[in-house]
Amino acid sequence: MPAATRVRRAVSTLGGAPALLALGLVVVAGATIRILAHAGVAYSPADEGVYAAFSCGVERGGLGVYPDLVRGYLADPGAHVFPSPIRWGQVLLGALAFEVRGCDPAALAWVSTFAGIAMILLAAAIAGRLWGRWAAVVAAILVAASPLQLHLGRRALGDELVGLAGLAAVAAAWWCLRSSDRRARLALALALTVMLALKEVAVLLFPAIALCLAVGWWRRRRVGWGDVVALTAPLVVWAGVYSLLARSFSAVPDTLRAVTSTIEAPYPRDYQSGPPHRLLIDLLALAPVATVLAILAVGLLADRARRGAAEARVVAATTAAALLPYLLVSSKSVRFVVVVDSLICLLAAWAIVTLARQGRGGRMLGAALTAGAVLAQGAIFWAFSIRDEIYDPVTYEILRSLGMIP
Repeated sequence: MPAATRVRRAVSTLGGAPALLALGLVVVAGATIRILAHAGVAYSPADEGVYAAFSCGVERGGLGVYPDLVRGYLADPGAHVFPSPIRWGQVLLGALAFEVRGCDPAALAWVSTFAGIAMILLAAAIAGRLWGRWAAVVAAILVAASPLQLHLGRRALGDELVGLAGLAAVAAAWWCLRSSDRRARLALALALTVMLALKEVAVLLFPAIALCLAVGWWRRRRVGWGDVVALTAPLVVWAGVYSLLARSFSAVPDTLRAVTSTIEAPYPRDYQSGPPHRLLIDLLALAPVATVLAILAVGLLADRARRGAAEARVVAATTAAALLPYLLVSSKSVRFVVVVDSLICLLAAWAIVTLARQGRGGRMLGAALTAGAVLAQGAIFWAFSIRDEIYDPVTYEILRSLGMIP
């Protein structure tokens, strides 16, 4: 297909000049806020410092130092509570960033910033494909104003980039659901490989991806072996590359054993444990309007005749499947579920555009809900990330910052 035709189709999907202009303004505003939010950030010697140390070592010594990083990590039990070098994608990407800016954690934070901007564009593209022009604009607004993503976009952590790769994997899985195109399987395998290389905990998204693929098999009445390869090859590549970097076939099991040995360490036990619905509380506290609208969207699905309801059911089912594994593990950190935060924004966008179709009053309600989400969630981001300078948005810190507990 000629490039000009693809551009015309993309413009048509978004509905022409007014929607494109609105989307452009949203992306510029979201990017500007994320860039300005870098001012005054004090980076933590904990996870951020560890990422910086790993990446700086590789930037200065080359890949030849990687076995030393792995041996040093495994030999020090005190280091096991911090990120491990098995996140080789984050380490190597950080080394590339340090080539540009030197060994400064701010370079890692800029990677998070650009990932956040890309997340706005990806969410808009998905919503536009599913529900049309103004859904794309509303989804972009909600993601741009997400307190969690605004916060992670100014930190020297990999969570925003993991969320971007996760959302790309979900979009590719939806592509596989409706198409037998090999490019869909290639896109899925690439996104999952990047996601795993950045953070091994992201393997918890695999059940949601597998569910999407299984639904496709059920519809086509046959198992798609290309889907099976796309789902399993990233695990092999992730483990294989780490083994090569560490120059040890035992590096993967040894590192995973070290990582899981800290499940009952004081910090995760005191600040990240609790009942399964803990993450739901975090999401509701950080993004109350978007989360409530996403719940409303599930209610709107009762009317199967609503425009876009079929696509919204797929998004809702994927969101539930993506969140469930994180609810069941012992360490529940809202930083792990950035992809769920984006999926909630997509569902909320569908709810808003659905309500907006109810005549003039509906359009006013949709505009009010969108504006309310931006104002409320912007205030929440300012309170916990800027004013109180919270590093890790655990439940206690979020609720304390918002004045819910002393």
